[in-house]
Amino acid sequence: MRKTAREIVVTKKFTKDLERELKGKHAKTIEDDLDGILGQLSMDVALPEANKDHPLSGDWSSFRDCHVYPDLVLIYQKPVDKVKGNKDLNTLHLVRMDSHSNLF
Repeated sequence: MRKTAREIVVTKKFTKDLERELKGKHAKTIEDDLDGILGQLSMDVALPEANKDHPLSGDWSSFRDCHVYPDLVLIYQKPVDKVKGNKDLNTLHLVRMDSHSNLF
């Protein structure tokens, strides 16, 4: 576990995905539920098994995904490159959030 939280960096696509979800069927709960997940991810705390956190493969091999809800997947990246001076090491990149069928 980290002593300080990673800085959260969002992509434009993630921002649009979040805006869509804030108007959708999870509108009443998504902010709190996502805050909890992001808090754990930013502190490098393992998510509960229910979130099905796992690494991706193929074109997405440097990314991970987890389930916010059974029908809503968050794709994220925690840079791990140990190159000296890499400022991204302390970041959590939020890339996409959508249904599994829409993302893959």
